[in-house]
Amino acid sequence: MNHTTRFSAICPSEVIGELNAYIFGNGAIGSFTAEQLCRMGVVNFNLFDNDIVEIENVGVSGYYKQDIGRTKAHALALKLREINDSVDVKVYIDRITEDSAHQIQFDTKKSLVILAFDNMETRYYIAESACKSKVPYLLDARMGAETFQLYTYAKPVFSEYVASWYSDDDGDDEPCNAKATPYCASMAGAFIANSVRKLITQQPFKRNILFNFPAMLLKNTNHVISEHRSS
Repeated sequence: MNHTTRFSAICPSEVIGELNAYIFGNGAIGSFTAEQLCRMGVVNFNLFDNDIVEIENVGVSGYYKQDIGRTKAHALALKLREINDSVDVKVYIDRITEDSAHQIQFDTKKSLVILAFDNMETRYYIAESACKSKVPYLLDARMGAETFQLYTYAKPVFSEYVASWYSDDDGDDEPCNAKATPYCASMAGAFIANSVRKLITQQPFKRNILFNFPAMLLKNTNHVISEHRSS
């Protein structure tokens, strides 16, 4: 028995263990997502974030007071190793630019790319690079204080991604004291983890979901994808 025994029938460890997770942005969404995936059996992680853990991050992310002052990527790597000391974690703390995004070497057969940066421009560059590399899975997670939206792609095509993308100028400008909540961030990680399970087990998944806490409403804003594209 191991830490995945209780759910191995619905999320086979031999399947999820082959994934190579690239998590871009290790804040509220990224930290909770990485923890969920690690508990599910993902053992290969690439963490991208150059920000430092500050006291306000402890309230909305998967960090603790002892992490303050560390880079988010390094702090998250430590946490993942505490969950499973067999994980292979690579940390990248350089700021991502358009050029550096296109230099990322994705594991094209097993890559799970998760976009969780605040910066939409950076997401654009990474998505373009990932699609050109023909990664099998791309998930784009966007969060406000009490709303969460997830776009899920199997064998993503960049033109499809761009159709849901918007610039930083066009996004909602929320005040700094109403940007995130721990319960929304935790829920985001759960939705992403569930979508990953559906992807790797070839089950139908929803391309776009929106959860609104004030209304306690889960909205499916796009059709269910019942067939995964063949290579």
